[in-house]
Amino acid sequence: MGITPQSPSSSLPILFKTMGESHLERVFEIEQLAYDYPWTKGIINDCLKTGYIGVVCIIDKQIQGYAIMLRGVDEVHLLNICIHPDFRQQKIATKLLKYMLNISIFMKANNLFLEVRKSNTQAINLYKKNGFKQIGTRKDYYRSKQGREDAITFKKDLSTLKIESILT
Repeated sequence: MGITPQSPSSSLPILFKTMGESHLERVFEIEQLAYDYPWTKGIINDCLKTGYIGVVCIIDKQIQGYAIMLRGVDEVHLLNICIHPDFRQQKIATKLLKYMLNISIFMKANNLFLEVRKSNTQAINLYKKNGFKQIGTRKDYYRSKQGREDAITFKKDLSTLKIESILT
């Protein structure tokens, strides 16, 4: 698995590659930089060992983002999508999200579900711009510095979609 669209803010290409054990250290490093309550290295490793779909985003030979998704019978659940803080606001998350959507469509998933912190307005805007619809709220879903924080649940219907180009 690999595709190389151009990064919009530079001439450096973006390579998407299946996440493997050799990527674990860098993925965990980015996870720690990005979140107050990061996944542990063990959780990420368990996802890989149990067959979750993991993709890394490589820019200039260095992993700068990743996504992890769980496949169900006819649906997928995007569990984590993250871009290194130094590489945000460059539409890399949009390209990674579209790549994950393409994988989902290829697998003939009818729906993609995800949760996002209520306070994460950048991610909420990303999902809305990409056709996700809010379908609910999970009360006190995430840990936060104030105790707990609600998650907004989103869904995207994939049943009529075709694989989309992410090269532009």
